[in-house]
Amino acid sequence: MGINPGNPKAEPFKLSMCQNSYANCCGIHWLSSMLALSSVAFLRSKKPIRCYPVFLLTAFIIFGISGFYLTSSNINLKVNATVIPNNPIGEAKGIFPGRVVWSHNPHAVNQNCNPSSYGHAWYMSENNNQPVVDNMVSAAIDSLTGQKSDSAAWRSMFQYHNATRGKGKVNYRAGEKIFIKINSSSSWDGNYNPTDLSKVNNAWYGMSETSPAMVLAVLHQLVDIVHVEQSDIYIGDPMKHIYKHAYEQWHPRYPGVHYLDHDNYAGLGREQAKPSATAKFIIQTEGLFYVQCLLSGESCRPRLLYFMIHCILFLKTPNIYSIFLN
Repeated sequence: MGINPGNPKAEPFKLSMCQNSYANCCGIHWLSSMLALSSVAFLRSKKPIRCYPVFLLTAFIIFGISGFYLTSSNINLKVNATVIPNNPIGEAKGIFPGRVVWSHNPHAVNQNCNPSSYGHAWYMSENNNQPVVDNMVSAAIDSLTGQKSDSAAWRSMFQYHNATRGKGKVNYRAGEKIFIKINSSSSWDGNYNPTDLSKVNNAWYGMSETSPAMVLAVLHQLVDIVHVEQSDIYIGDPMKHIYKHAYEQWHPRYPGVHYLDHDNYAGLGREQAKPSATAKFIIQTEGLFYVQCLLSGESCRPRLLYFMIHCILFLKTPNIYSIFLN
């Protein structure tokens, strides 16, 4: 649900009714499914024809009573729950609770590119100004933390997070692992060439996914500013693949990073992500430190070329930090 908290003309909406209607629909669908399954089971039982009217009458009565109960259950609902502008729901988190920062520079991307042009899509390096993107990320984290340098900004973020986990107000420590989770949703069969993991020229070629330029900017921060060893950094979408165009932008500059893949593409520099027999990743729901800084370039297709650090989620696993880039 997207609501602009700064819009003084935000209109009331029927929250309770929507939720109740959804529940009613689910209930009716469930009853329909049960009736269909019961019918199949009854027919397969090969009961005599004389039993059919009894079955149908029973089903009709049950379905009718249940349906009346579901549809009449919204009589006493409050249906005019009003959204009040600038009155957010929930508890704000972060060094400055609830702070959201915005970094904008139209020169970050090629404003005249054709985002789906084969070989020249929006995500290719030719259409992204990496130094500008790097500066946008730098400005965003400095503004988010109130610091005057990137190193101080990262120190503040790590200290805040570790303090919320009961580890004390400590900075990142050498040897701790960092996983950068990317969005590579389109890399299913038919959309990539299995010989080199390049994108196939089809309707999904220009799909909006994690920008390689954003990942490169974050790698620069982690390796060159925070001084995380490349061997302690992992990148990938474990359920999908790292496309050729992304790998070729990241690997030459940071060859020591682990580039994860769903399958065994060791010959292409990927490492297959395999389930552990013991480790369990439990996403921590309290004390999360969210970075929601929207880095936009207002390019040829804003939907595709808006850069976003969705959030930094630290998994509740010892010595592992996870950064989600979407």
